[in-house]
Amino acid sequence: MENRDYTAPAIVTGIIAYITIMWSASQTIKLIDIISPIATLLAALVGAEAAFRLQKSKINREELIRRKSAVNQATHLITAMYSNMRQYRNEVIVPAESSPVPWLHLQGLLAYHYEVNLPREGLLFLFEGEGDCAQVYAELMIEDQRYNLAIGMIKQLHNTICEKLKPELERLGVYPGNVDLALLLSNLPQGLQIDLNSLTFATFKTVRENIESVKEIYEKFSTTINTHFPEIKIPKVIFQD
Repeated sequence: MENRDYTAPAIVTGIIAYITIMWSASQTIKLIDIISPIATLLAALVGAEAAFRLQKSKINREELIRRKSAVNQATHLITAMYSNMRQYRNEVIVPAESSPVPWLHLQGLLAYHYEVNLPREGLLFLFEGEGDCAQVYAELMIEDQRYNLAIGMIKQLHNTICEKLKPELERLGVYPGNVDLALLLSNLPQGLQIDLNSLTFATFKTVRENIESVKEIYEKFSTTINTHFPEIKIPKVIFQD
């Protein structure tokens, strides 16, 4: 935003020059006739300056509100990202990993998860900061994509279980409490087993990595705001692992 500063010395110098020129031009001109238009001009300048400063103050307040809103929204979404990944790890991954065939115990365990979109435009003010502010913005956007990738992998894994594995289990007459693992694996299509193994391993790995990366990006984001934009108070988040 452009900063304007009407310097008083320059205005005063101009007025003195004006009076000198007008007074020298004709001794018949009354002093009141010289001062009157100057007073009118000064009043106009003072009014314009006051209006400008008032408008500038309003714009600055509105911009600060927008920035605070974007920071609060981003913090809320980062917290949601962490909570969703942590919940999936604790309620789905950890119990399933106790089995030699984890994907066999993932049926019906997909909790409600959703994609998120950090406020890209609202956080563009980070580019006005010094140091690594722009880098932090880029890392926030990358974390956004990384989280949504994890959500996509979770959905793909569970869709594969529901749409491909479940019909095969029904065909083979397999149900919880009646599983001959060796017999089951020998009868399930090899292609399906390969898909489930790779999807399960990749999803579990991505979720765990996401939990750590979300915490890291919040710390960078929080430090950047506190250091370069102290007028914005970022909510403090404590991650409980």
